[in-house]
Amino acid sequence: MIGLDDTKSMHYGSVGHEALKGSLAISLALEHLSIKTSICAIRDEMVPIKNFEDLLDSRYILNSFNFQYESSNSHDLSMSAFMVDSLASFASI
Repeated sequence: MIGLDDTKSMHYGSVGHEALKGSLAISLALEHLSIKTSICAIRDEMVPIKNFEDLLDSRYILNSFNFQYESSNSHDLSMSAFMVDSLASFASI
């Protein structure tokens, strides 16, 4: 599971787009080795973009992140909420 911060702070300096390109490269390499991946946006909670069963669609994934999300609590709670949500998703497998 690859989680990527999709908040507005990642927009500055194109940091988010560079991280997204790196995440896609890692996902492509793992899928080439027949290792299934999942890609999620980290906002106030985990937002699944590509599930383990889905085919990798780079264009869809690139268009799913805009690095404009913001809320009053996203900087304080987003990572801990992502961890809780990701553990819950693995528990259901």
